[in-house]
Amino acid sequence: MINILPFDSERINTPPPPRLSFVDSTLHAGEVPYGDYDQFQVQIGNEGFYWLELTPDLNGSEDFSIVAPDDWRVEPLDTTGFDLLFHPQQAGWREAVLTLQTDDPQRPTVDIILRGFATGESAVAEDAELPTSFAIIEVYPNPFNESTSITVTLPRSGELTLELVDVLGRSVGTLHNGPMQVGEHTLSLSSTTLASGIYLVRAHFPDGSRDVRRIVHLK
Repeated sequence: MINILPFDSERINTPPPPRLSFVDSTLHAGEVPYGDYDQFQVQIGNEGFYWLELTPDLNGSEDFSIVAPDDWRVEPLDTTGFDLLFHPQQAGWREAVLTLQTDDPQRPTVDIILRGFATGESAVAEDAELPTSFAIIEVYPNPFNESTSITVTLPRSGELTLELVDVLGRSVGTLHNGPMQVGEHTLSLSSTTLASGIYLVRAHFPDGSRDVRRIVHLK
């Protein structure tokens, strides 16, 4: 007697789940002077037929940070690179662990060791006093007519986003979006296309630090 198993159409038609195909177990950043930075990538592949969802968690060192993308996802049958920053604050070998939580049922957690070497020659002048906090410390002049200068302080090197929004929170323009060294920096804002009114200057840093300043433009 032959037993015929029931036909499971749902199992046959269901594509395989997300599959983390490869990821480096150890990543090495470039050699940089402490106080400077180097940007590098972690490459992640997905062999499955669904989007691979990732949740990053960085532990063990303030010398590394994540350059946050719009989302940590990898398309089906694709490979994606995610940016990291190495910004050592003292000389020598530096190390951290990047933990990825994934929705791959076979590899729900992956640890990646991050390593970098900082030389003893600082990129910041030795007699310079380094900032201790992330802040917009000055907007001058304010109110302003043609242009104004915005000064920010960074306690360590990293990705800085500085944008201008109106009182409703709508973006008016981006003053800076990219790497910037530790220290004090002044950026210029031109009012060529701005209408008179009240605006907000918003600063963002990868570790979640934020600051906001109110400015007034008069014509």
